[in-house]
Amino acid sequence: DCEITYAWSQDPATRAASIRPDTFTLEQHREWFARKMVEMADGKVRWYVLEEAARIPLGVIRYERVLVGRPLWTGGPSPAADGGTEVSITIAPMARGIGLAPLALYRSESHARKTMPGPFIALIRPENGASIVVFGRAGYVRVGEEERMGVKLLRLEKP
Repeated sequence: DCEITYAWSQDPATRAASIRPDTFTLEQHREWFARKMVEMADGKVRWYVLEEAARIPLGVIRYERVLVGRPLWTGGPSPAADGGTEVSITIAPMARGIGLAPLALYRSESHARKTMPGPFIALIRPENGASIVVFGRAGYVRVGEEERMGVKLLRLEKP
């Protein structure tokens, strides 16, 4: 899954919607991915791969525990690092626009809630209308704004 998630992450539309819009190397992605796999084994991350019937990957949803004082990524700890679980969705370019994200979010959330604490948190660029709609329909409510690495983000939560 490492190489395909790297390819999806480098898609221009994905970069434009990401909290961290700069590109990165495959080696940097491999290092990040290896850390996430260790954190998954430790119960800090839940990773759901979205596949179609022929087992072709179409995207991923990641649920990552927010631990007070622990940086989630190179931007450092969130000023609102108050526990909960941050949710991230990446849909393959070929699978966008068909309604996969809302369905995948709905189905994965019931599994993630068994082991991941609430609230569930989505941090979204204000111009990313598609993600705002997806999370809003899933019951997330805007609770404020945050800034990470100089990027202003909307903070949506679901208890």
